[in-house]
Amino acid sequence: MSDDSNERVLSLTNSSDESDTEIQPQTANETLNTAEMTWPQYTWHGSIVAGRKLLAVCDYFGEKLAWFFGITTPRFSYVVEEYERVQLEEELERKTLQKLKEQAEEKRMQRLVLMEEQADDQAPDRRQTTV
Repeated sequence: MSDDSNERVLSLTNSSDESDTEIQPQTANETLNTAEMTWPQYTWHGSIVAGRKLLAVCDYFGEKLAWFFGITTPRFSYVVEEYERVQLEEELERKTLQKLKEQAEEKRMQRLVLMEEQADDQAPDRRQTTV
């Protein structure tokens, strides 16, 4: 945006007139003229600017030091990781147990079918001998 760009400001009143709208210059891009400031204002402005820059530098180096010392991970991340590991193990155990139950049920059904077939094979022989 250029410095001479204008911003539309709406006045919040009960009237429905468009005449309440004003065009004001955008103040965010304006720079301060330090030549017109008094010494206390100039000193205050300079300390604010220097403080903001110092804070940005400290923030940058603080992040780098935190990364270097490995303190960027959450404090109790090992607890969360252990919980997730236990949950995965329990789920795997449940699935394995379910699969074993299904296999046992399938074998039991196969044995029952074999026993019924053997009983059917032997039943006609008994009838013939008793008749």
